[in-house]
Order: sequence, then structure tokens, then C-alpha cells
Amino acid sequence: MAEDSETDELPFFQSLAAGGLGAVDIDKWKTAKYGFGFIVFIYIIIAMNSNSWYSMVFDDDIVEFNFGLNEVEVVESEEDDGFSDIVVIDYSKCYDQLEVILNCEEMDTSGNLIKLSFLISISCLATIFSISICRGFGKLDNDFFNQYFENIEKIGFVLSSSIIVVGLLIYALMMPSFDHPYVQYELPSSGLGSTWWMMFWLSSLFTVIVFNKQLILLIETVSAKLNKE
Repeated sequence: MAEDSETDELPFFQSLAAGGLGAVDIDKWKTAKYGFGFIVFIYIIIAMNSNSWYSMVFDDDIVEFNFGLNEVEVVESEEDDGFSDIVVIDYSKCYDQLEVILNCEEMDTSGNLIKLSFLISISCLATIFSISICRGFGKLDNDFFNQYFENIEKIGFVLSSSIIVVGLLIYALMMPSFDHPYVQYELPSSGLGSTWWMMFWLSSLFTVIVFNKQLILLIETVSAKLNKE
């Protein structure tokens, strides 16, 4: 967060209050990192409480299973009246044939992996936001943060963005097979849910923003080699 010469050594937010947007220099890419990081932070909280991470449908939409990180939502539709019965089952309370059908233990392990990656990500983001806000108001203005905050900020953004993408990809690879003889319905149609796809595209875009300089350099290098050929 750079400061304008007209406001001398005032911290960012004090310079902003004193002279408005014209009193500060705004780095567009850094602003994008903070803005998108905040969006990712909010969506992580939403996604952790969603039951749309993975879905499985049996027998022409009559029975549907919507998997979350902690529980599975069972939706059984009535063909005659159009009403649906919804039951939510915690993975730790799966039993007997239900465990065999839903692979609750494996789904619980996959969910814990995502929660761990989310916890690391939001911890990094919360640390960066807290320190940056404090420094913007003139706090934490000491030799340690003056020397190391740029590195802390860089490592925090890299870790918070990339670990989500890695966690999501491992989650997708860990999905168990639901093709087994214990299922009384026709073989299910299943796939990754809307929450997984939303977090994948959101975190991928966040990673692109964080690594913008490296990606631009890579594109320029590849373009230069292609032009030589």
C-alpha cells in the first residue's frame, strides 16, 4: 500500500482519509489480490457448510444423495404427489448397508482434507488482512514488519491460493466408486457438485491473479521463442 508524496509519511488509510484516492498510489494487481482474497475468504465459509460437494442420483431422480464435508443429505422424492423427504446424516453415524452404499468413511476423509486446506488458506488470508489493516492505520510500524511484511504477504497469498486448488484436485481424485452389487436401484449417475466447481474456478482465478507476474513472464518467454522459430 504505497503513499503519495503530498501526504509525506502518513499510513495508507490516513492518507486516504486526508486526500482521497488521489493521495495514494494504488497497485492494481495488489488490489486485485486483496479484493479477490476477501471474496475467496467469504466463499470458503459458505462452502464449508454446503452439501453440494458431490451428488449421486438413483432411479430417475427418485433418490438423491448430496454430499457435504461433514454429512450427506438424502432426498427421496414421491412420484405421485411430488413431495420430497429430506434426511441429513452425519458421516460418523453411517451404519451397515448405508455405509456400504455411501462410502461414508472415504467421504469423511475427503471432506477433512478440504477442511484442512480451507483452514490453512483462511488463516493465511486473515493474517495478511489483519497485518495490512493495522499497518494501514499506522500500527505495526517497526523494523520487523518494515523488513519482512512484503515476504509474509507474498508467501501468504501463494499458500492461500495454491493449497485450495491442490486440495480440490486431491478431493476429486479421492472420490470412491459407487458401483457395487449392494445397491438395490439402478447404477447411479454421480459427479462433482456445484460447490466443488464454484470453488475450483474461483480459486484457480485467484491463483492466476497471485502468480500474474510469473504467468506474464512465461507467456512473453514462450511468445519470444515462437517468434524466433
